[in-house]
Amino acid sequence: MPIPNCRFSVYGRYVLEVERVDDHWKIIKQVGERRVILHDFAIPSWMTDCDEIAIFLDDMLHESSGAGDAIRRV
Repeated sequence: MPIPNCRFSVYGRYVLEVERVDDHWKIIKQVGERRVILHDFAIPSWMTDCDEIAIFLDDMLHESSGAGDAIRRV
């Protein structure tokens, strides 16, 4: 079964698209119409579940969140 690609709203500020490419994740940050591949941030290759990735992203990015902010799948 193929591993799904995932999209997340990061604290309502921007969207991260997470795409599986071979044995690693490609992360694309989208702000408005602009899309940028993030090369300085990595999701562990062993993660295969979008909900698990959302928790990982929240653990890594929580310092930029405000009260009540969350990372949500979109």
